[in-house]
Amino acid sequence: MAWLITGASGFIGSRVVQKLPKTEVVLHIHGEQEKDKKQAEKFRASGFSVFEGDLTKKETLQNIPTGLSGIVHTANIAGGNDARLLQANPGTTRLVGQAAKQHKVGTVVYLSSVAVYGETPVEGAAENFRPSPNTLYGESKLAAEEILKLAVEKRDISSAVILRLNSVYGPGQEKGFIYHHISNITNRGYFQIDGMGNQVRQPVFVDDVVDIIAKFIKLIKNPLSGFEIFNVA
Repeated sequence: MAWLITGASGFIGSRVVQKLPKTEVVLHIHGEQEKDKKQAEKFRASGFSVFEGDLTKKETLQNIPTGLSGIVHTANIAGGNDARLLQANPGTTRLVGQAAKQHKVGTVVYLSSVAVYGETPVEGAAENFRPSPNTLYGESKLAAEEILKLAVEKRDISSAVILRLNSVYGPGQEKGFIYHHISNITNRGYFQIDGMGNQVRQPVFVDDVVDIIAKFIKLIKNPLSGFEIFNVA
């Protein structure tokens, strides 16, 4: 039984692929940019099953293989205008949930963000901390979570696992909080922060995130039941 990995050419998705046997994954790649096309060709040459398409369009997910064990939804947009964020995060998640229902896929693992919490105490926030996002990105990720929660409550899918990631960093990264500051240090000799500099971050290395995702996939041999949230930091 295979798992569908959305955003398989992305910073996290491409590393998830490397952790799993070729026979156990089906890969989605957006396919519009030249680097995506090259990545798709590379995966196919290595023996992976790949399909391409825009996840914001319903027809992209109409022809996914039957008999999937689950979907790992890594495709994500962190910036852009309001419409783009809402279309890319909750919009694609809604379509993923609908495809899971249509194809009788039991579990969706969704990569969310600690941005859903907004301002948190210095000691951090546990999973039961009430979300109060203060950015549009955080709002878009929380909306995506709620879509999957509703899908579980309506029994459209049997389970959803939400992984709320903190600032992910690692080799090959081309954007993000850590990348931005390291680039400024490298190119300018300094970086700028907002406020008095007393903010606390808990960055997490990309390979640690990938290990957690791979463990979930290997552990979920039988369909789970319910809606679970885990902070990853």
